[in-house]
Amino acid sequence: MSSLVRLENVNVALDGRNVLSNVTWSLQRGDVVVVTGPNGAGKSTFLKLLRGDLWPSGGTRTYAFDGKSTRSPLIARERVALVSPELADWYGKSEWVLSALDVVLSGLTGEKLPPFPRLALHEEAARRTIDRLGISHLAERDVRTLSQGQRRRVLLGRALVSRPEALLLDEFFEGVDAEGRAALREAVEGLGLTVVATTHRAEDVPRTATRFVEVGGEAVRERRGMPSSASSRPLGMRAVPGGAVLLAVENADVYRGETLVLQSVNFEWRAGQHWAIFGPNGAGKSTFARLLAGELYPASGTARRLDLPANASLEERRRHIAFVSAETQTELLRAAQLRERVTGADVIASGLFGTVGWTPVAEPSQAARIEDIAKRLGVAALLEREIEGLSYGQLKRLLLARALVGQARLLLLDEPFESLDATTKTALGVLLRERVAQGVHVALVVHHPSDLPDFVTNALHVDAGRVKFD
Repeated sequence: MSSLVRLENVNVALDGRNVLSNVTWSLQRGDVVVVTGPNGAGKSTFLKLLRGDLWPSGGTRTYAFDGKSTRSPLIARERVALVSPELADWYGKSEWVLSALDVVLSGLTGEKLPPFPRLALHEEAARRTIDRLGISHLAERDVRTLSQGQRRRVLLGRALVSRPEALLLDEFFEGVDAEGRAALREAVEGLGLTVVATTHRAEDVPRTATRFVEVGGEAVRERRGMPSSASSRPLGMRAVPGGAVLLAVENADVYRGETLVLQSVNFEWRAGQHWAIFGPNGAGKSTFARLLAGELYPASGTARRLDLPANASLEERRRHIAFVSAETQTELLRAAQLRERVTGADVIASGLFGTVGWTPVAEPSQAARIEDIAKRLGVAALLEREIEGLSYGQLKRLLLARALVGQARLLLLDEPFESLDATTKTALGVLLRERVAQGVHVALVVHHPSDLPDFVTNALHVDAGRVKFD
């Protein structure tokens, strides 16, 4: 095999600090490389370095295409495709009305918008890619209305439509249900491409993997495989009937745009209950969680939350009901664009006031609380950093800290364990148990039952827009 990318004594510095130092490593044609490492170690930076989206601050990076060597990243950006959480977020928050077909078409130019005018041969290529991935039924859907898992598949189509020589996948399998993960792994395994994929889960490793790499301590090291991340702990749910009603939804229908996502939902959350919310991608789990949190209102039916008045402001609801999802992250990034400077400390502190990103000056006792939560979730180093340029995983941990820092009575966390390393998962589980002991009630949207803390008592499934109870 010949080298596609070669790094020699490469350094990468971001915001004045070294992320990667003295890295010597090569990507061979035909490799399927699995990249592991703790949150914030530089895995996403490593992928961007390989593709040419980041320049080395020292050392040399050499590409080999068409039998010629070059240090220019321009051709690499045409021949190497990247699927990242940040790209998924951009399409999720875009002001443009783009169909899944539009997104796949955009991969032909590498721009975020589809080419204009749209040529018949371009559309034929995009539709062939969509058919190959089994997502023809999503072709005309507004990409903003798709679930995280559905959007991931569309972005894979965007990456493949230009027929790249190498594919870089950043936390690609996270947020996807078991059936979807199996289908995506099978698709990746059958590509016959050079692949570099980051993951925290052994079960997401392609069977065709040829090499394992660990990023951490500013270094890139080869390793032998990765430990299993699966848990053998039984769920142990007790289906607690519960006490007083904390939250009630009656005969609710919920639309996203013109699409009916939830239909005839009836649900009661009672004192003593801690819920697990399961369901396949696109079933409506995230919409259900947003309905419970008061981020969405039903088109018909009713939703009563705690003892809050029907006309309670969004900030008041958020002080009592802490909610974290991919859409919260999108809201944070949009809010940050409107302010001169938003730091990690601002993000966490906003949980005290029911805002997202913006906050008054925290009192000394609140500042101490912010520092403690940040330290325990491994984001203390991000408190003074501006959030622009932070990785998807770093922003997620800041938002989890935001949810935990205040005095919320209900915690609704949509896929909180996705993209987290084992250490951070453990820390989050400990913090959640502490809140439960203090009387806080928790609901978790999950794809992996093994991620569930042992305090969870009840479970439900969302399937095809309907809520079903175990």
